[in-house]
Amino acid sequence: MSRVEAAVRSTEARTEARLEDRRAVLTDGAISIGAEWAHGWREAMRREGRAIAGGWPGTLPEARARVAAYFGAELAKRRMPVMTTDELQVAVAATYEKARRDWLTHE
Repeated sequence: MSRVEAAVRSTEARTEARLEDRRAVLTDGAISIGAEWAHGWREAMRREGRAIAGGWPGTLPEARARVAAYFGAELAKRRMPVMTTDELQVAVAATYEKARRDWLTHE
């Protein structure tokens, strides 16, 4: 293998590793946001003496705001590029679904 080929393979390996790191940050972050969101709702309702029942009270716009706030700071801290539109949509959906699932399973 020539030095050029070795350099290209090394660059490709580093790029793939960075992409995997980014995917993990986005996936883990979305799940964490959703879990914390549902927990926060449950705790607020308990403090108010309200029953935790019925459908998930959160909205997609709330999920989008939480995702944007969290990842704006998290990606900057890690010196990663801002989220793409596709990444934002996937993270919002994952956050919302995690919160909804946690809400419905922890009644």
